[in-house]
Amino acid sequence: MRCHTCGQDGPTVMRVVIAKGYDRSLARPLFNCPSCFEQKERRTSSAVMSHAQQEESRTAR
Repeated sequence: MRCHTCGQDGPTVMRVVIAKGYDRSLARPLFNCPSCFEQKERRTSSAVMSHAQQEESRTAR
């Protein structure tokens, strides 16, 4: 199968459809090779953490 991010063919691709605060069940499916998947997960986790900290800061005022 082909990674939609880097375009490389490989035996394994992955996709997160539903996770806490994340629902892409109705979105066009995008599959990633293990390397791209891991990079995307790190970016997504950082963005979620940053958003949570901003929300916490805003509600603490």
